[in-house]
Amino acid sequence: MPSILKFQTEPSTHISHSIKDLDNTKNYDQIIQQNSKSYLIGNHYFQPTHKVINGQKPQLFINQKSIHQNQSFRDLSYVESSGSPYSQREDKQDDGLTNLRGRKKSLKPQLSPYLINKQSHSSNNNLQSQRKILENVLDDSGYYVNKQKNQDQSPQYQLAKNGYLHNFQQVKNLKPLAQFQKEKSVKDIQKPMQKQKDQILSPISPENGFTYPEKKTFVRPKQIKEKINNKQIQRKKSINLQQNQNYEDTIHRKMKCFQRNIFENQCIHMIYVRPSAIRIQRYLIKDAKNEEVLKKCLSYRWWWQESNNQDEDIEFFWYSQASVSFLSKQAQRHISDKIEFQPFEQIVKKSEGVEDQMKYAIENKLGLLSPLIKVHNHVDISYPLWTKKNLICSIIKYCQLTRQYVENFVPLSMVVDYLGENLLYEFLKNFKTSTDIWILRKSDLQDDDKIMICQNTESVFNYLNEQFKMPNRNQQSFIVQQYIRSIEFQEIKLDLCYYLLITQINGIVRGYLFQQFYGQKSEIIFSDFNNDSNIVFIENSNQKIINQYISKKNILKLFNKYNFDYDSTIYPQIKQILGEYLKSIFIQMPVKDHNFELLQVVMIIDNQGKPCLINIKPNPILDQDMDFIQQLMDNVFQLGLDVLFPSPSIWPKEKKRLIENYWENNDFEQVFDSRIDGQGLKSLFEEKIYENNNYNDDEL
Repeated sequence: MPSILKFQTEPSTHISHSIKDLDNTKNYDQIIQQNSKSYLIGNHYFQPTHKVINGQKPQLFINQKSIHQNQSFRDLSYVESSGSPYSQREDKQDDGLTNLRGRKKSLKPQLSPYLINKQSHSSNNNLQSQRKILENVLDDSGYYVNKQKNQDQSPQYQLAKNGYLHNFQQVKNLKPLAQFQKEKSVKDIQKPMQKQKDQILSPISPENGFTYPEKKTFVRPKQIKEKINNKQIQRKKSINLQQNQNYEDTIHRKMKCFQRNIFENQCIHMIYVRPSAIRIQRYLIKDAKNEEVLKKCLSYRWWWQESNNQDEDIEFFWYSQASVSFLSKQAQRHISDKIEFQPFEQIVKKSEGVEDQMKYAIENKLGLLSPLIKVHNHVDISYPLWTKKNLICSIIKYCQLTRQYVENFVPLSMVVDYLGENLLYEFLKNFKTSTDIWILRKSDLQDDDKIMICQNTESVFNYLNEQFKMPNRNQQSFIVQQYIRSIEFQEIKLDLCYYLLITQINGIVRGYLFQQFYGQKSEIIFSDFNNDSNIVFIENSNQKIINQYISKKNILKLFNKYNFDYDSTIYPQIKQILGEYLKSIFIQMPVKDHNFELLQVVMIIDNQGKPCLINIKPNPILDQDMDFIQQLMDNVFQLGLDVLFPSPSIWPKEKKRLIENYWENNDFEQVFDSRIDGQGLKSLFEEKIYENNNYNDDEL
């Protein structure tokens, strides 16, 4: 009689998951055989303890090998007896894949160790069968351990613990289902989800047990390796050469631009100085406040060398004051009226190199200057040319000759001395009802002198009348000027500071205005008048102002706040005012070869956006806190020094990098040219005589 394959389905039966419980399979099989009724399915008898649930296929009981320990063990005597389909079973060669999990799902019968040892004595002598038996036992024990872990993560465990299923579809009526039925329903849900996850994340999972064929290493011949290395080296060299070439092109372009600008300025002044390859000039600086900025700018011009002795033969002398001894070495020049010169675009086309420039100079009869040239940073020996008194008197006289209003250029002003008594009475008569505030100061104001702020014209007249009655006051003069309320920046009254450059080269006087500017605190600041007095005395803050520079950017924002158009309204008016000022002093200015002077111009903007000229200061302090000071001095030397002492035609290789410090853009804009603006001024001033600064109220 064939042996019976036994299944345990008793729910109250304790399930063992350890390997030690396998030894008790003998007693367990005997109890099942005695107490269970057997059923014949195919050629096998089964003895289940529960009835089959409706709707479940019998094949489920055969395939559930993984539910209980002894469900798949069979009687070895029947398996190997005659008539059994497994009696002629061939022992397949172990292919190394028996440990995979897939073998547990197969229908291959697994034998109980107890039944094998009891019923089949011949298999004990077979070492191969014993090895397989042990492998089956170990695989089963490992599977049950993993199954317990999976049970803790199963939907049933989550349902018992949390009361809901996470990431799984709930299964209805779980209680009447058997354990293997619950697991199968969950696995049916897990399979498509796991398949989709594997396709997205890891469609091909490498197996550690697989062995891959080794790839043959490709070895290149030495010749090919050398060719590849040579190509890489050439590529690196080409990149470096391209970078160096771009850098050299930039230097070459800047040098060419530098030399073109020099030649352009020479043609404008009708001169030509041939650049030399060996020419070296010497300079001397005696200005403690500006020495650092000047030396730094001259260091970029390597063809200049510093000299420590004034007695040496120097070509350029920068001094804080005009040097009489140095200016006496220069010859007096007549003012040139030659205005026949071609536009710079035509000059560049005709003169690309030094030889072309020389040819052009000869054809157009440019003056060939000798190398024995001396340049000073002052145009006049007499300091009174730049005083406030001379500023007001020159503009008043010029306005009389040209029939213009003084207040279009400067605030309403006059200079009063002991001879101007009639003028003072006329001033009191005409402005008696005026509510303007007046500024009263000495013409030769010293640092210790004070400035008076007068509330009305009567207070001005009373103060001057008392001063002229005092002894030793006959030679003293005073300046009376209308007080202008300027715009305020953060409750600070502003003065705008510009730079004006005057050059005298080859008898041609030109004036340039530097477009960059800055703002600073006003020199005259007062709050209000006292009830007891109509005059407020304030200290002369000309030398005591703390440097509170306000950038051009912030001032332009302030103009936008006041709706002032700086580019089209304010700046053109400033250019016109400075151009008229240079016309007024042009006749007084001595012309020598060859000098330049840098002046500081103080302007104010009133509440209506109208600019007024307040003061002119020679030899300004070049503060390095302003970002445009280095460009300012470089542009000054381009117009006043490089035009007379051009760079050598050949630059040493180590000196070429110095050209990077050269400013290609020159921010100086021309406002005066003696050949155009100076025509007729001399005859105009000679025809009408201005006597003793006397003028009537209409001219005020």
